[in-house]
Amino acid sequence: RHEDWGPVMNVPQPGPGDVQARRPYPYMLQQWFDQSVGNSRYNALQVTVTERSTHGVTFLAAYTLSHSNADGCNLGASCDSTNPYNKAGDYGTSDLNQKHVFSIAFTAKSPYSKSANKLVSTVAGGWALNGIVQVTSGKPYTVTTGNDPENVGCCNQQRVNVVGDPNSGSGIHTQKQWFNPSAFAQQAPYTYGNEKPNQWVGQHWNNVDMSIFRQFPIGLGEERYFEFRAEAFNLFNNVVFNTPDSNISDTTTFGQILSQWNTPRELQMSLKFYY
Repeated sequence: RHEDWGPVMNVPQPGPGDVQARRPYPYMLQQWFDQSVGNSRYNALQVTVTERSTHGVTFLAAYTLSHSNADGCNLGASCDSTNPYNKAGDYGTSDLNQKHVFSIAFTAKSPYSKSANKLVSTVAGGWALNGIVQVTSGKPYTVTTGNDPENVGCCNQQRVNVVGDPNSGSGIHTQKQWFNPSAFAQQAPYTYGNEKPNQWVGQHWNNVDMSIFRQFPIGLGEERYFEFRAEAFNLFNNVVFNTPDSNISDTTTFGQILSQWNTPRELQMSLKFYY
């Protein structure tokens, strides 16, 4: 409660006629007003499993099932507000919502580091395999219009009408057509759309980072050694799409993926000396 809430105020209600003359204070333009009246709610189930060290293996696995709601404002004054005079109408899924979040981090050390056989310990000892696996739900998004059918001027969000199931039909959930564009229609002039904020979800996130470490003792005590590292970020070079173009006014690209959420694979190697 009492969070920042800062939509554009001094906007008229939808209707015909000159926008400026219909404002509550027609001698002023639209204005941003930050107020500490925002509301949000976060509910979650969190599960964590930890294995501290068994035969050189350590891991931490975590899963969260959650839902985040807000009344139109997130991240300061970045608001999804459509009608600033009816906050309850803008209450819904927040920009930060991720329903499912799963991650696991592990380290597996070579069991031969302290082998009685010096050759075995030299060749097979000192290795460690590390990894982080992450899988999360996609980012939420809202379909909007930039044509101002409400005739209210700028700059609040104008959500459209949902007239079908955007997740039905052939060829969807691809880069060229993430959703069925015919499931949306621009609202009638001088009316609000029936869509709720952040009603739709983009592609889920999945990523694997892996690394291999190798320690090289130099005979000057356990605290002094070289360590070689080979690390791979986004090991499988997996592509995760960003949310699609959700502006119904973009007639040529509406529903298409125009950018990538994650980054391409990165490989790096290093040699460190500990003392």
